[in-house]
Amino acid sequence: MKIKEITFYNYRVYKGLNTIDLSVRDGKNIIIVSGNNGYGKTSFLTGLVWCLYGKQMEMVDEMYKKEVDSQGGYQNFFHKSLNRDAKKEGISKYYVEVLMEDVELVDGIYNVRIKREYDIQESTDTLYIKSESEDMPLPDEEYLDEDKNKDYFIRENILPIDIAKFFLFDAEKIVNIAELSLTQQGEELSKAYSQILGIHKYEQISDYLEQLLGKIKRESASPDEVAKFNNLRTQYDTLIEITIPEIKTCIEELKEKKRNLDYQKQEIENSLIEKALGYSEDYINNLRKEEEELKQEESKLKQELLQLYEWTPLASAGNLLLLVKEKIDTELQEKWQEAAEKDIDEKINTIIDKFWEEYKKNTSDEFSLHRRLKNIIEQAIEQAVRETIYELPIENKPTSGTFKLNYTENQKNQIEKLINYIATSFKEVFAKTIEERNMVENRLLEIRNKIKKAEASVNTEETQQLRERKKQKENEIENLLKEIGAKEQELKELENKANKISYDIKKLEEKVKTREEFKKKEKFIKDLRSKLNDFINKFHKKKKETLEQRILAGLKSIMHKTNLIDRVEIQTIERSMSIRLYNSHGEEIPKNSLSKGEQQMLATAILKGLVEESGIEFPVFIDSPMQKFDQLHATNIIEHFYPTISEQVVIFPLLNKELTEKEYQKLIPYIAKSYLIINEDGKSSFEEIAPEELLNTYNKKYLAYDK
Repeated sequence: MKIKEITFYNYRVYKGLNTIDLSVRDGKNIIIVSGNNGYGKTSFLTGLVWCLYGKQMEMVDEMYKKEVDSQGGYQNFFHKSLNRDAKKEGISKYYVEVLMEDVELVDGIYNVRIKREYDIQESTDTLYIKSESEDMPLPDEEYLDEDKNKDYFIRENILPIDIAKFFLFDAEKIVNIAELSLTQQGEELSKAYSQILGIHKYEQISDYLEQLLGKIKRESASPDEVAKFNNLRTQYDTLIEITIPEIKTCIEELKEKKRNLDYQKQEIENSLIEKALGYSEDYINNLRKEEEELKQEESKLKQELLQLYEWTPLASAGNLLLLVKEKIDTELQEKWQEAAEKDIDEKINTIIDKFWEEYKKNTSDEFSLHRRLKNIIEQAIEQAVRETIYELPIENKPTSGTFKLNYTENQKNQIEKLINYIATSFKEVFAKTIEERNMVENRLLEIRNKIKKAEASVNTEETQQLRERKKQKENEIENLLKEIGAKEQELKELENKANKISYDIKKLEEKVKTREEFKKKEKFIKDLRSKLNDFINKFHKKKKETLEQRILAGLKSIMHKTNLIDRVEIQTIERSMSIRLYNSHGEEIPKNSLSKGEQQMLATAILKGLVEESGIEFPVFIDSPMQKFDQLHATNIIEHFYPTISEQVVIFPLLNKELTEKEYQKLIPYIAKSYLIINEDGKSSFEEIAPEELLNTYNKKYLAYDK
């Protein structure tokens, strides 16, 4: 599956009709789309995601949710996506259209055209899906008349939304894939892992068989049990299908209203600053944007510190840990000595017994020997054996005291790893995180002081009215937050109630005795589900092992420290998943001890492994490539990642910054097409340029590079 072309019509900076041909050929799989900041690279990727997923685009990645939030909610977000000049001309519609080639459906290969259009006057979002060939209509075209079925078609046949972030991503932000210590991220990766490797389809069948088994049990129950079950089922269905969705819808509406109020409050604050200091709207927006980015960074650093604080009691007890280690070493040494002593004693007794056997053969006076003399002889034999053979003099055995830890060798190794981490990596990471947090807090305080100073610097009737309006919005937001909190608490209670009823339903089902006529069906389904679950476990294990190998191979191919990581392990616990790294000594490597470049290398290897293992043929779109990479890493990415990750790779670099001339020259053999985004009078369009001429054309046009 490939994307032949994408069309933007009055979408953001793309005024009028703008179509870009993304065809690849002759084994060249890379398309370059470059332009200066603000010319439309990010809008390109956002438009593609919007075309495929509409309002659900925020489920693709957190960055899209933040963008919607920053615009004051979906309605503002969609309205502001109409090109400004088109809006002035009275045009109310814009759309993004994607032509997909070689889409494999149940009865053949199709070229599919997907178009999403928005009308700001009607506030309508319309999705169109049709076959490119009139002679070959899509199967079940009537089914695709309903919007929900169109969304389902895209998820099932084009690209599942849970894994879209692995194909449409910002390389600078993809580092969070490597940071898998948080439960939410682990759950997201586990869900994507199940989806991308095709495991979820078998899991769905297993769940269906479980439901079918429950249905058979219910049909075989007594009238009283059926009545009780039906009552519970009605309560559960009402909660799940009506009450809880209504509460969730209400919460979303309240959050959308809050987004709008946040936006209005921000507009008032911007007006106050503009009145106070005469700043331009762009300057104010940049100030707000930096404030928001710093808040997010502050939140992230606080989360990291919370995790690090869990280690501080152990770090504070460093000397005690050393004493524990010494105690363990002493105990293990004693155990070894005890085992050795026991072995030596057995051998000495054997030698003494052998001595007296030989003595008896040669003399009949054994029993005439004085007992004291016998003891002296036996002691002499023991001393000779110990000093001559084992080189161990007879001495008092050391003691570690009456209190025993009884640690194993493996537990001792874990304690040593813990001490090494606290003594080296922990201190460095902790100090670095504290320093970064202080820098962020200081910069955030500086920006907020500027905003407050600007707001307070002018005291006219107009600014007073603005402050009153701002206060009013703040009160409305506070009331909304209380209302949202109350609804979320109500939702939590209802979900707990639903879980309790669900538990009672399952408990009742277990108590139901299956009638004779249902036993064969029950046995058949149980056997089938058992075999299916065995298959899922084996399939999961096989996929897990091959994915571990792919990630490790990816790391070896793109990291210049080839000996840094020796083993990759994927751990899955219930719905959560994490990826652990180990060195050649079997020691775990904390991911936060890796440099930013190494973290991005890890994220890239995870991405590559998932995409390769999935078998899904979909283009990979990469924004902001190679910002954190050094020269050797960048070379490895160019030679081993971009040419192999997919049959079609679209890259959006800032030339000379995110992609240097030297790096670009290495990439040219793999480039099928290259484009510059040209912006004139605030309107952007695509200009195709031969790959060999792209950099020279860019440098001449924008004078951004001085040889």
